[in-house]
Amino acid sequence: MVLDFLKKLLFKTNRLNAFVNKYKTAAGEVGLPSLAYVNWGIKLLDEGHSKEALRRFETSINMAYKNPEAYINMGMFKAKNEEYEEAIEYFRKAIRADRASAKAYSMLGVAYSELSNFKKAKKAFEISLKLEPRNSQTYINQAIFLAKFDKKNEANSSFQKACAYNPSNIQGIFLWGVLLSQMNEFEAAIEKFQKVYSMLPFHSEALYYLAFCFFNLKNFKHAVEYAKKSIAIAPNKLDAHIILAESYLNLKDKVNSLDAYTKALNITPLTARFYSSWGLACQNFQMWNEALDNFKKAIEIDPNEVFPYYGLSVSYLKLNLEDE
Repeated sequence: MVLDFLKKLLFKTNRLNAFVNKYKTAAGEVGLPSLAYVNWGIKLLDEGHSKEALRRFETSINMAYKNPEAYINMGMFKAKNEEYEEAIEYFRKAIRADRASAKAYSMLGVAYSELSNFKKAKKAFEISLKLEPRNSQTYINQAIFLAKFDKKNEANSSFQKACAYNPSNIQGIFLWGVLLSQMNEFEAAIEKFQKVYSMLPFHSEALYYLAFCFFNLKNFKHAVEYAKKSIAIAPNKLDAHIILAESYLNLKDKVNSLDAYTKALNITPLTARFYSSWGLACQNFQMWNEALDNFKKAIEIDPNEVFPYYGLSVSYLKLNLEDE
């Protein structure tokens, strides 16, 4: 009797999973297992139908055959909308449904991290990794959390383990590179970003960070190379334009430096840093009136930024406008 019931249950689960995208047909099914609705919700969420996905997750939770994945996905949905307190409640429900759910503990850690609760986040990640000690994604989540609280060495170790357990995890390798660049370990960061680039040639952020790292190592020719590649893929990345312009500036290439600033003018919003950088370039090329204009624009955007005032005063002195 029990065996026949399980057979029927498995048949219905497989049946819905086979035509999960045929919404009208699926909607007519009665008493389908919770997991099938979870899969349906995930599919809808991937397609951008968040409200429809939410209804499927809620259906799954309210069914007789509950699955912790439904609670986890509801929690992730709430976390995506920055409703972290509610997300935590769903992750806790997932844990009550399955005390061995490493994923639920990992996501609980992420939610606590977003609420800046260091102690509870740390504990949640520890439990998750005790349950699944080789879970690459949990090590990545833990590393992001540790970096947020300025535990850079511990974050570095966590990224190292994440990439050791899954050497092809592009997200882990990239974020590890970002952390290394923040630690001023530019050569080590370059190694990570080049690996990402070799795996995904159109990863514009990896290209940008390659330009950033080479710039900080004063290798301006390579900085130009990668900044241009980044801009070709993501033309509205303002920081890439700034690095390109400043790299040309350091190479004493006036024409290309000023051209890089000009080409960025269509980007919105422009920042105080952009105009300050342009003003500094104009000073280096002894274009004092143009420098004045750019520093003034920087001050208009952010009156609390100190550097534009300094740049403005230097330009006034060079133009013999001491009274200004």
